[in-house]
Amino acid sequence: MRMLGCEHSKFSATRQVTVVEDRMQAAGLLAGLADPGSQLILTPGRLPLPAFKTGESNPVEARVKVVAANANRLHLRVESKEQDPYWLHYAEAAHPGWRAYVDGVEVPLAISQLAFKAIPLSGGNHEVVLEFRPGLMASLAWIHAVLTLLAGLAMVGLLLKVWGADERENNGGQPRQNVA
Repeated sequence: MRMLGCEHSKFSATRQVTVVEDRMQAAGLLAGLADPGSQLILTPGRLPLPAFKTGESNPVEARVKVVAANANRLHLRVESKEQDPYWLHYAEAAHPGWRAYVDGVEVPLAISQLAFKAIPLSGGNHEVVLEFRPGLMASLAWIHAVLTLLAGLAMVGLLLKVWGADERENNGGQPRQNVA
């Protein structure tokens, strides 16, 4: 899958990674690289990252096929003859709401290059699913929207009640008569 206007694929597989503890350390390492795409700089996401051999310069042979995609879910089929673990890099914006599943099991999703996603894979073929679950912030946004709607409806009801009372008061306590 290629991104419009870019000469590189959104997906790449590598063992050339450096895992750091925080964003400041990652920024420092990235600033020192002549080619920021030459290796992945990973910071842990929501789950701890697995420890496996990294730093090898031999290329990882992996083919990524997009099975299905929409705004909140991406299903990939990764075919590889690799025997050793590696990282699948996905050059798409990372967010704490993204979850990664490999062969149906949730795996850690690392933040790569300060902005993208990386998924640890063992050797062989895999079904990879990325799902966006916005969590607490989205729930709070929906609650806020519903409460705002209810408050607006209450205000309209109150205005109608006040307007109706004013009309009766102006007509000597009688409802307004429509004359044809």
